[in-house]
Parts: sequence; structure tokens; C-alpha cells
Amino acid sequence: MTQPQPTQHCEVEEPIAEVWIGIDVAKATVEASLHGEGPIGPVCPFARTAEGMARLCEWARAQAPEGARLRAVLEATGRYSTEAIAWLLEADPTIAPACINPLHAKRFAQSLGRRNKTDHDDARMLARFGAERRPAAHQPPTPTHAELRALVRERREVIAELTRLKNRTTEGTESRFVGREREKMRKAIEGMVKRLDAEIGRVARGDMALWADVQRVLTIPGVGFVTAVTVLAELGDLRRFTSGRQLAAFAGLSPRRCESGSSVRGRTRMCKQGNPTARAVLYMSAVTTARLETGMKDTYDRLIANDKHAKAALGALMRRQLLLMRTLLVKNEDYQQPVKNHQPKGPKTLA
Repeated sequence: MTQPQPTQHCEVEEPIAEVWIGIDVAKATVEASLHGEGPIGPVCPFARTAEGMARLCEWARAQAPEGARLRAVLEATGRYSTEAIAWLLEADPTIAPACINPLHAKRFAQSLGRRNKTDHDDARMLARFGAERRPAAHQPPTPTHAELRALVRERREVIAELTRLKNRTTEGTESRFVGREREKMRKAIEGMVKRLDAEIGRVARGDMALWADVQRVLTIPGVGFVTAVTVLAELGDLRRFTSGRQLAAFAGLSPRRCESGSSVRGRTRMCKQGNPTARAVLYMSAVTTARLETGMKDTYDRLIANDKHAKAALGALMRRQLLLMRTLLVKNEDYQQPVKNHQPKGPKTLA
């Protein structure tokens, strides 16, 4: 009869407690709140400066349990949140702040049934969002990507202003002075566009890896220089996305279905929850591609023949172009025009 073996007690490592800092960002100040396994902690204001973020980290360390891991979550509010994240990482690189879509924060706050909206409440809500949802850490862009992003966004605003000016000019005016001033302004804006294009090219060429990616993306028919640079500047390195579906969702090109039961059958639309600047240039590129004699034009024509709406077909081309960009970069290959399938010839008859 075998003797029972003594029970071996294995030491199980307890998981490190995680405490989330909800940070509501304003122009001059921020409100911070803590949320861990227990109730929501106090709210404390800090200046939106490097010194203020350093004090916020010290305050959070003092409030959190000993040995707890600190994480932070902020809403994406443009330059204000970008600077706050940079100062947080400078003060404490272990915090790994997350930058979330403001729409997600709004929907989460609505699900809590909140009646008030104040900076204090927003900080508490963000802390609870982090504790419950645990968003991934923000990946800041490289200096080159950040500079290119600023340049392409400024170019977009300048182009929009030029379009508005041209629309006013076509309407005409009874004042010759107004006409002369409009012409001067048009030439000045067009000169600014040229200078922006030159600066975008200079910055892109300064990064060899980025410039190689731009050249590879340009091999896709219908994709121009502005489209390639804008997509790479706004979305970053496309290789970091583990799948094409993840990239399409990040850019806001994934479909959004509206169906419920047997009676609700809404039209499937583009979700548009991603980067609007990247979608704008992809749309113009898709319009150009739909007119070229390429495989993508065949896709567009096939969708139209299947009773798809023109905008839906263009959305499909936008998604296909974006996923093709990622595929070329992942495989380190240039685009090759597919060969159209030919109908096989019939058997030869012997005389």
C-alpha cells in the first residue's frame, strides 16, 4: 500500500494592486482622482504644467496603497492632453497613461446615470473607467510623426480656407477693391500651400525608415504623396496593428450594423469613430482610384453592379486601400498590378 505523499504548499504570488488616476484636463489646470479596489478616492486640483504633473504623481503615490501599481487615464483633448501625458511620463515613466476617445468616456458616464457634469465628477468618472475597463497605455508618436501630423493638419486647414475664398470669388463683387484684396489673399494662401508641401517633403525625407514606407505606399495606384504622408503621420506605423480589422476599426472604416429582431433592418454605415483626417484623404484617393483602370476600379464597378450605393462602394475602396498599405509594409513589398484572369481557350479541333 502506497504511503500518501506530503502536501507541498506552493507560495502563490498575490497580484499587484492597481490604482487608476482619473485626470480631467483643462487649459490651465487638471483635476485628479484615484480609484482602486476600494471606494473612489479624493479629488485634487493641479496646475497643467510639468511641475504640476510631478506633484500629481507624488500625491497619487502618497494616496495609493504601498506597492500598488499606478495607472492614469485621460481623454484625448488635443494639445492639452498630449502635453499632460508627456509631463506625466517625464515625472514617472511607470504610470503608463492611457488616452481614450472622449466619446467612450461620454457613453460610460451616461451609463452611470450621472446628473451633474463638473471637473470633479469627470475625474472620478475617468478613474472608475480606468479601473473597470483597463485601457491600453498610450503610445506617443515619434517626433517626426508628430511634426508631420502638425504640418498635414495645417495644410488641410489652409486648403479649406482657400476653397472658401475661391467660392466667394466666383460669386463676384461690386467693389474692385474687394476683388483685388481677394486675389492677393488667394496668391498668399497658394504660396503657403507650396511652402507647406515643401516642408512636408523635407521632414519626411529626414527619416529614412518613414521615407521608405512612403515610397512603398506610393506604388499603390491612386495614392498620392499627400495621401501617403497623411495616413502614416495620423495613424503611425501601420505594422503595429496585429490585424487589418484592428487597423480599419482604429481609422473608423469598419462597418456599423443596425439590426434588431425581425423588424429593424437599418442601413449598414461606416462607424467613423477613428481619425477624420486620415479618412478625408483616403476618400479623395478612393474617388481617384475608382476612375483608374486598375483592379480596384473593377471592385468598385462590381459593387455598383450589385446595387451598392456609390458612397458604400467608395468606403469599401477606402478600407481596401488602407489594408493594402499595411500589407505592403508588413511584407516589405511594392504593389504589383494583378493580372486579369483570361477565359481559357477551347480545345483545338483536328481537321
